[in-house]
Amino acid sequence: MTLVILSLAPLIWLISIISSKIFRKLFVQELRAYERAGTIAEEVFSNVRLVFAFNGTEHEQARYEKHIDTARKQGIKKGAIAGIIIGSMYFILFGSHALAFWYGNHLIKNEDYDIANVIFVFFAVLVGIFALGQSAPYRESINQAKVAAASVWDILSSDEENTWTSDEEISNVNFLGKVKFDNVFFSYPSRSDVPVLNGLSFEATPGQTLALVGTSGCGKSTCMHLLQQFYKPTSGQILFDDQPIEHFDLQQLRHKIGVVNQEPVIINAQVLFSTTILKNIQYGQSNATFADIQEAVIAANAHNFIMSLPENCISHVFCPFQKYDTIVGERGAQLSGGERQRIAIARALVRKPILLLLDEASSALDNQSEQTVQQALENASKDRTTIIIAHRLSTVRHADKIIVIDKGMVIEEGNHETLMKRQSNYYNLVKSQAFEEPLETDDYQPQLSELTPDWPSLAILKLNRPEILLILIGAFTSIFNGGLEPASSILLSEIIGVG
Repeated sequence: MTLVILSLAPLIWLISIISSKIFRKLFVQELRAYERAGTIAEEVFSNVRLVFAFNGTEHEQARYEKHIDTARKQGIKKGAIAGIIIGSMYFILFGSHALAFWYGNHLIKNEDYDIANVIFVFFAVLVGIFALGQSAPYRESINQAKVAAASVWDILSSDEENTWTSDEEISNVNFLGKVKFDNVFFSYPSRSDVPVLNGLSFEATPGQTLALVGTSGCGKSTCMHLLQQFYKPTSGQILFDDQPIEHFDLQQLRHKIGVVNQEPVIINAQVLFSTTILKNIQYGQSNATFADIQEAVIAANAHNFIMSLPENCISHVFCPFQKYDTIVGERGAQLSGGERQRIAIARALVRKPILLLLDEASSALDNQSEQTVQQALENASKDRTTIIIAHRLSTVRHADKIIVIDKGMVIEEGNHETLMKRQSNYYNLVKSQAFEEPLETDDYQPQLSELTPDWPSLAILKLNRPEILLILIGAFTSIFNGGLEPASSILLSEIIGVG
């Protein structure tokens, strides 16, 4: 009798395999549409003033709705197919029940089984099938997770990032901080026909401050990317302590490099997480002591403003430096631009880097904040090799060496005084900036309480008013579907009673 009941199981198994493949394809399309819509929403909220300034709300709304509509259509298609598949499975399941009772009735008539044996076998198989059926939702979740994690696994399996080194091993590696670009050519993979660096060559000696200047697109930031091994040169060599940079363990190399970028929200450089100031700085060196953190904060010219912050702590243990436990808010929303930048500098310094990369670290600030941050950057540059990219040439006057780059090549080098006397390319850049207006910024930062409105449940339900008919239909069919099992139990008891 068990074999008779399970005779239709291969059909369920076949439907399950087919549905898994169909759902996987539909889920990929739905997920991609939601990703694109989410990216648009993030871009709009991050640049909301620009969108309003250019009356771009309708355009951005249309872009967002386009991808949301694609996701909705894929969701409807997925739901319809799911309904057909689940209905087919239930049809086969109840068909196996009917087949079981028919065959059980035949066995009872032939006096091979009594009704107790038939019921016992039926429910034993039913419970087993039900237990196996409980795995179906998890199987769908696993398939969804595989789709969502596919790109992540591709990155994790990359051969270039597969070497890991403990903090103890990293701290024992001795770097001097000598950096050399030797006839480096480079083009970005997405535009391989457009050369960015054309035989670039320069050298920074240990402890030297070197500035890279030039017009936009000349290749300054590309040098930073190559030093961090985000890309590899098309030809030529980058030498670190007179050794090709490829010979170094990637984790060791990055651990000895501190990076401060223009925006404190750029990933891998100055992410300000919605946590405490202490945890943000500790992100630069997980095993840093509080003394190390305080030393980095003082060097970054951030200690005084931290100690002046209002009480807003998560620590329940009294500490003389409790202000370090102040919550910074999402993306540092509680702090001004200059304060965020100084915390980012402290995070770069806490790992005690041999090489410090400053990519226009103060160009997005107003004059007052720039002076404070510039002082912090000068403190940070002491006793370590520092490479600076600067838009405002006033910030590189004290650099030991200034490299002027144009079209990916070095066209001039020397210190500020020497280059100004030549009255050539660097001189023209400085003079062109002499007439620029001072940068004004809005240091007002909205508090999190202003960003999060109180939406009661009733207001959220009102937003679903256009779908009220579909909700009622779904509720009715759910009640009907929920009544199938009790109805089946009643019919089964009637059958047993008649028997």
